[in-house]
Amino acid sequence: MCIRDSHYLIYILVFVGIHYYVIHMGLTCGLMRVGNGLNLRGRKVADACTHCEGQSGETGDPPSLVGLFEESASRHRDKTAFIVYDRRITYGELESRANRAAHMILTLTGTANRPAASLMEESVNTAIAMLAILKAGKAYVPLNAAYPESRLAHMVEESGAEVIVTDAAHTGKAEELAGGRDVVDIDSLPENLPCTPPGVAFKPDDLACILYTLSL
Repeated sequence: MCIRDSHYLIYILVFVGIHYYVIHMGLTCGLMRVGNGLNLRGRKVADACTHCEGQSGETGDPPSLVGLFEESASRHRDKTAFIVYDRRITYGELESRANRAAHMILTLTGTANRPAASLMEESVNTAIAMLAILKAGKAYVPLNAAYPESRLAHMVEESGAEVIVTDAAHTGKAEELAGGRDVVDIDSLPENLPCTPPGVAFKPDDLACILYTLSL
């Protein structure tokens, strides 16, 4: 894949970072220790595990990325998952906030494996939104908030995104792009949303993400 936008390289590394660290936290046999983290321009996927506790090799479909993360978060709730600039978030906080956002997405869109866009700048909220979208069984479509509105609108339309997940800093722009779609502000979720995993069933051939990496 040709990457011409470093913003999306961050997203890809965060995605790979979650998968890499979670799958080695006791769910893949033979690796006993993760390294010191994945660093890029001051962003770090933290080393949060030192011992393999589980075994692989069970029959059936492979575990989903979401399931792997939830397993890890249940055992390492107080350990740091990400450090983005000066913001730190634990596995427990990331899991809880992503679960609440996922329940909101499901309330608005149902469980179909459809694209959901995320309009963010590089921050801890990026990881929360990405994980929430995956937990809701949707395909993650990252939108770079610095792009021209015409390009963002094209990405939303072409991807078929059903909802735009954003934060307080970008709610206005998200609503302009939505065109009748629902907007989920992860900084302003209803108080009564559960913090527990939504339990969406995943299939190996479900779409996980759509990345726009070339100029339109």
